[in-house]
Amino acid sequence: TLFRSKLNNPYLTAVIPLFWTVVDYMCGRIQSGLEHSQKAVANLDRIAVGVAWEKVTSNVMLIWFLGWGGRIRELSERLPPILEDARSRGDVYAGAFIRCFTTAHLVDLAADRPDEAMEDVAFALSRWRKTQYDFQHFGAAFATVECQLYAGRVELARARVLSEWKAMSGSLLFRKAQTPRILLFSMRGRTALAAWLRDRMNRKLLREVEHFARKLMNTGAPWAEAISLMLRAGVLAGRDEGGKALLLLERAEYILREQDLRLLAAAVMRRRGELEGDAGTERIQAADAIMRSENIVRPDRMTFMILPGAY
Repeated sequence: TLFRSKLNNPYLTAVIPLFWTVVDYMCGRIQSGLEHSQKAVANLDRIAVGVAWEKVTSNVMLIWFLGWGGRIRELSERLPPILEDARSRGDVYAGAFIRCFTTAHLVDLAADRPDEAMEDVAFALSRWRKTQYDFQHFGAAFATVECQLYAGRVELARARVLSEWKAMSGSLLFRKAQTPRILLFSMRGRTALAAWLRDRMNRKLLREVEHFARKLMNTGAPWAEAISLMLRAGVLAGRDEGGKALLLLERAEYILREQDLRLLAAAVMRRRGELEGDAGTERIQAADAIMRSENIVRPDRMTFMILPGAY
């Protein structure tokens, strides 16, 4: 701040919040990331020329934090003009980055349009380079898997993960960066859980869920701990051990609220209500009300995507 005030450089003043968004992303800090990305977007809008890349990146980070933070209504309002700006300028980088790195697919899922979301992701990825496996390829796989889970097409979600697993796990994207690793483990764990729930005698799938739950816990990140607890609760619920599952879900929901991950917290709240039977009706209704306030048409499908299971 001292150097910035002495330099009095408008560009530097504009991009410092953008640099902070990268730190927030790596640390999984939703509220801080939202504040920094909103400030970066506003600052860069005041600079007329020479900051196209910076503007795209600030919008990409804003979309990511809005989606993961569960601000789907605001995301639904902000996304169309951002995409239209990229389209009007013929910006392939922006189109691929927005569709294949962020949480843009959640807008279509909220509107109960998983197939449209996958089409948009596939088109954006088709225009991207194919010489190496990078964030765009992983983001496209992640979005597609979430869309398939939302639609209940567990086999297709699982097939996409397995078909790209070697490329994913072998790339440098996940060696040092904690957030991509958490997303990777979450995706693999959720698809394994969804598959195990359809074949509960398959101990290989069960071991896989438990393996990635441990890997999530070992990251040391609070939100990864919450996802780990969710996976373990899914297994317990699948074994008809609802009481034990409820304890894990209660802890997971507390962490998610502390981390400002509102959509995930609402999904966990809904699962808690389902496990509680008649006594959980009000909890389910409260979770549904939260999701519908964010323009989510099918809270039940969104919940299945976040935490597969038949509770």
